[in-house]
Amino acid sequence: MEHLVGPVDAIDPAPDAAAIMEYGGMRTGIIDAVNELDPELRHVLAAHYLNEIPMIQIANDTGLPVSTLYKRRARALSALRDVIRIYGSR
Repeated sequence: MEHLVGPVDAIDPAPDAAAIMEYGGMRTGIIDAVNELDPELRHVLAAHYLNEIPMIQIANDTGLPVSTLYKRRARALSALRDVIRIYGSR
């Protein structure tokens, strides 16, 4: 009997303990980094990325211009990158 493909190794989709610990450490680091941001920057990131609220809705809720929120989002992402770099160099 001829086989068209060789045997396939089944990959266990469940992460091992080391992967879980690494993910937990990264998650904690990211949460700590977000908490280091100024409150107005943190609010935009949390509302838009975590709560999936459209920027226009955040503008309506806060009474701020959408352009201001986009600028804050850009500053927040830049600041978050800086904080993560600092955490990564420890």
